[in-house]
Amino acid sequence: MNTQSRSKNSIKNATSEVLVRLMIAGSKFLLRTVFIYTLGIQYNGIAGLFNDILFVFSLAELGIHRAISFALYKPLALNDEDTVARIMKFYKRVYRIIALVIFLAGLCLIPFLKFLVKGVDDVTEPIWLIFILFVIQSASSYLFIYKATLLEANQQKRLVSYINIVANIIQVICESIILIVFKEYLLYLLFSITSTILKNVVISYVAQRQFPILKKKVVGPLTKEEKKQISSDIGATAIYNVSDVIVHTTDTIVTAAFFPTTIVGILSNYRLIINTINTMISQVSASTVPSIGNLAVWATEEMMKDLHGNISFLMFFIGNFVCASLML
Repeated sequence: MNTQSRSKNSIKNATSEVLVRLMIAGSKFLLRTVFIYTLGIQYNGIAGLFNDILFVFSLAELGIHRAISFALYKPLALNDEDTVARIMKFYKRVYRIIALVIFLAGLCLIPFLKFLVKGVDDVTEPIWLIFILFVIQSASSYLFIYKATLLEANQQKRLVSYINIVANIIQVICESIILIVFKEYLLYLLFSITSTILKNVVISYVAQRQFPILKKKVVGPLTKEEKKQISSDIGATAIYNVSDVIVHTTDTIVTAAFFPTTIVGILSNYRLIINTINTMISQVSASTVPSIGNLAVWATEEMMKDLHGNISFLMFFIGNFVCASLML
């Protein structure tokens, strides 16, 4: 278990996450530029639309990630490895079900793509095939990445960040080469799927090295109390998850229903800027959550209220500063 101070872990996690997001943002702008100049704005519109559709499918996750993180804070703080193993076994089973649900939901949506994708004469590949590859990438991401939650809950999110940095650099370089040399969108998507799976496998391996308990073959089921608590937390976080999906995806889908996909491609370029900034700000606060969860095991209610007030004021200040900067 992580024995470093909560403050030190929070600072390290926040710093590493901001650096990762800055690097990913820069690489996305670079890759988006290469993408548009090699394939065109219509391909960009399709990519933006399909990404948002699959983001809606993430409703199947219902905030389970947050609920599991919360459930892990106490056993990690108490070095209760048996409870950690039970929770992770449950988490693994649930995420496999989610991957299957997303894949099947994607297949069911194929007949309706003709109502959303319009005016894409420059796209030579079958639209249904492109969409299936997007669905496979989304579904496969749930097969290994669940172990990253254990590292995050143990205040070691920076390990995931370091892997993301290396993987992102390699992925952007290779995808840019594929676009410039071959100009093949399907090859680009296949490489993207492969790189995503490999990155998640590496994160899974690192998590198993940090927590050998994950290799344990015989693990008992969750107790009734644990199931009740996790179910209650999932219900609470599901509301947040649904609202987040509605806010961040409906504009693209509604636009696609009434306008050509080219317009969706232009819109997605502006949304890339806004989403990048939103992600960076949210990661600053998210990096402190595991440390706060660890503190909550021991702290008094008054201490937690004071801490909540301080963090809320800090995020209020950052949000207003960014808003004013964008407007100017």
